[in-house]
Amino acid sequence: MKNSKPFSTTGCITEDHQVVLDAPVPLPAPHRVRVFIFPEEEDIPEDEWMRFLSTNPAFAEVVNDEGVYTLEDGEPFVAEG
Repeated sequence: MKNSKPFSTTGCITEDHQVVLDAPVPLPAPHRVRVFIFPEEEDIPEDEWMRFLSTNPAFAEVVNDEGVYTLEDGEPFVAEG
């Protein structure tokens, strides 16, 4: 499906190492999907997370997305008040 937008959901990993989602997903079945797993129980240090993002090919589209802003993109916003 070319026009499907990404969404997030939650689930768990069973003793058989299978991912089981908490709710049905709004896609026709059968349908292949790409899955990113973010463990909730452990805190990943920021430097490790950034290294993972920058070296994992699954995130290449996100890291190279022109819609992602960097510090070089403009002036910082300072709220008045």
